[in-house]
Amino acid sequence: MKNPDELLKVLKEIEEMTIKGVIDIQGEEKLESEIISDLKRLNSKESIGETISLLESIGECEHIQNNILKIFQKIYQVLGTELHAIRLIKTKVQYLAKADKDLMKTLIDAKILLLDLFRLISNQEASLCRAFMQDVFRDKEVPLKVDKIARVILLEEELREGDANSR
Repeated sequence: MKNPDELLKVLKEIEEMTIKGVIDIQGEEKLESEIISDLKRLNSKESIGETISLLESIGECEHIQNNILKIFQKIYQVLGTELHAIRLIKTKVQYLAKADKDLMKTLIDAKILLLDLFRLISNQEASLCRAFMQDVFRDKEVPLKVDKIARVILLEEELREGDANSR
């Protein structure tokens, strides 16, 4: 963290890449311990395994709508936690930039948070986004169903009987 301004710029860019209007943490306040707990939970082997299992089963026709909903919930948790972590890291970096004394603990905390944030982005967010890529599925009908149901969820429309199964 030799250049705090450069780090803050990168964090701002990551923050701006989240889906505007879908993930908003403006009114939410979380304690540092809650953010760290969320990062550890979402970066755990169990949570990553759950994501992989969910992605592997997304195309099961009888559960496709439920699976997509679970993926959206997980995406919301991951992105919300990322935004909270970024906010916390920015606070620590700004504090470090203004401080004159040795603040080794704050520096170490910020580096650990950055590492956990990187793990969350690379392990969870990247995997969850694969659910919406066509080349992931062997059955070429599944991406069409996933796309149709995702639109219904995002646009808060009703899914008519047979929509998920029709072209």
